[in-house]
Amino acid sequence: MSLKLCVGTFAFAVAVSLTLSSCGGDDSSSANGLPDEVSDMDELEAHKCDMSIIGEKVFVQDLGKAYECDGDEWFESYDQPKSSAKRSSSSSKGKSSSSKKGSSSSSAKYSSSGKGGSNSAESNSSSSQKDEGSKKSCTEVPACDAMVKTDVSTWHFVRDDSFGDDAEYTYRADGRDLIVTIKNSDGSKNSNTYSMYNMESEVGVEMAFKAAQSTCEDGNGNDRMVQKCVSVSSSSAKAKSSSSERMRVLPDCDESRDGLVVLRDEAYLSCREGRWVDASFYERNVFGEECVEEDVGKLIKGHEDTTITYCCTLKSWVDIQQWSWYVPKEIRQGSRSYGTFVDERDGQVYKTTRIDGLLWMAENLNYADSVSTPSLLGNSWCYNDVEANCSVGGRLYTWAAAIDSLALAEDKNNPYQECDGDTTCLKSIKVRGVCPEGWYLPNYAIWDAFTWYSSSLKTTNGWRKYDLAGWRMYNLDGNGNNSIGFSAMPTGVRNKDGKFANAGVNASYWASTAADSARAYAYDIDNDDDYGYFNFGYGAKNMGMSIRCVKD
Repeated sequence: MSLKLCVGTFAFAVAVSLTLSSCGGDDSSSANGLPDEVSDMDELEAHKCDMSIIGEKVFVQDLGKAYECDGDEWFESYDQPKSSAKRSSSSSKGKSSSSKKGSSSSSAKYSSSGKGGSNSAESNSSSSQKDEGSKKSCTEVPACDAMVKTDVSTWHFVRDDSFGDDAEYTYRADGRDLIVTIKNSDGSKNSNTYSMYNMESEVGVEMAFKAAQSTCEDGNGNDRMVQKCVSVSSSSAKAKSSSSERMRVLPDCDESRDGLVVLRDEAYLSCREGRWVDASFYERNVFGEECVEEDVGKLIKGHEDTTITYCCTLKSWVDIQQWSWYVPKEIRQGSRSYGTFVDERDGQVYKTTRIDGLLWMAENLNYADSVSTPSLLGNSWCYNDVEANCSVGGRLYTWAAAIDSLALAEDKNNPYQECDGDTTCLKSIKVRGVCPEGWYLPNYAIWDAFTWYSSSLKTTNGWRKYDLAGWRMYNLDGNGNNSIGFSAMPTGVRNKDGKFANAGVNASYWASTAADSARAYAYDIDNDDDYGYFNFGYGAKNMGMSIRCVKD
């Protein structure tokens, strides 16, 4: 059986029972209908081996061996039962018999595992362990998974900051308040107090824990391994042994199962880097939801936290409140009513919206023909030089490319020359630039009159908050209501040093008006501009910024 998986996505598996039933007779079977024993391989293979019975075992009588389902096919189990126990079980149906070691004939199905029945060695071991008192058991686990909801001192991890550097997060409760301290890669520290959670209430702690765990996971905190230690008493050691037995019957966590998530005894487990570990919050929240190529754009609610909406992308399920280039732009733009326009130069279709008497493109320009428009040669880019990113956020242009400087230089009626240096004239002239025919690049005067709150311009999802904690609750505050259909997305910039930056937190747009020989006017929306206006300022002309075209 082949599993159809998205690239990088977490596949799902149906929950399976791990109960080890006793071998009381030939008609015994597991909870899922599998018999404990079959007569031969033909009878075994009549039972389909798929993900619903992964890890289950059946004894084949004529071969005298147990076979195990790996989710695809039956294979000879590495953990074979004692043949004498099987023969005893088979030949003494409905009766009890004693063994030389004192174990009953109704001992556990896989008696070699040490389950079922009892013996003096086991009793002595248990007694000895009890006398020793509690011990500490330590294991290495991913940092986010090591956090314990009821112990704030364990909310301690290192994650990536917005620049990819290490940032160390430490949490502590101070009465009702939660205090978050962040140690940056340069050694500086920032502390913030959050009062909205009420750390003296169970609900508040639950909300704070989910937010902290999300902060860790969103910053790749689980890439860091930490030691997690627990005290183990005789009873808990026995429970741990039982847990180990359950883990033993999981299929091998090899490369082919990397990312596989299963539900075992009400516990979610994930195959990561060759071993089974506790599933992350994200994996639990989307467990069982298939995300394959034909599902791209599909939206679901989280299972554990229904306030989170996930979008199926070519990468995996993505929380739409977080910025991701994989989320289709249509999800960001929403279902409001837009007009449309076709750029005859390359056939691309753009959504449009009317604002203050002007027709605006409701998405960023994505024109790249440097043969027809030589000004574009080497002067426009997709974010991170990934072509697919242009289909989401358009291209980033230098100011020379934006105004189509080469065409202007050859134009005898160059509008800049007509102003003859007059500042008022320069701020109001119309320059087509790289825009389609009939459209032009917004000038200083147009942007200056554009006094809408930035919350009216932003999309309703995708804007991350700059706050130091990076929590989902604050990420929501970075979004807008897109009330006028401008649909500003945080597509970032290309800095003058050639580095791409600020995707998820910033959008910048060129004006056609120069400020001086090295700078031009630019309009900027940040993710902390919830109720402010545009940031009106300058940008170096060799930066890469987005373009919105307008039409009278």
